[in-house]
Amino acid sequence: MKVSQQPVLALIGTLALATPERATAQWTELTLPADLLPSTALLLTDGRVICQNGGSDGTGKQWWALTPNQNGSYLHGKWAPIGSPMNNSRLF
Repeated sequence: MKVSQQPVLALIGTLALATPERATAQWTELTLPADLLPSTALLLTDGRVICQNGGSDGTGKQWWALTPNQNGSYLHGKWAPIGSPMNNSRLF
C-alpha cells in the first residue's frame, strides 16, 4: 500500500506560510516624586520596584519603592522612600 505524501507536504507548506502574531509592548512614562531622579531599579519578588535615587548631586544615598495599586498597575502605584538615607552611596 502506497501512502500519499501530498497531505503532509500541504501541512508543512501551510505551517511555513503562517506568520505568528507579534506581541507588542507599550511604554508609559510614570509620574515621579519631585525629589526622585531614578537610577538603579530592581524588581522584588513581592511585586514592588525599588529604585536608587540618583539625586541632584548624584550621591544615590536614598532608595524608593514603587508599590502597584490593588489592580497591579504600576502607573497608578505609590512611590515611597525606603528607610533613612545610607551613609555611603552605592555605585551600582
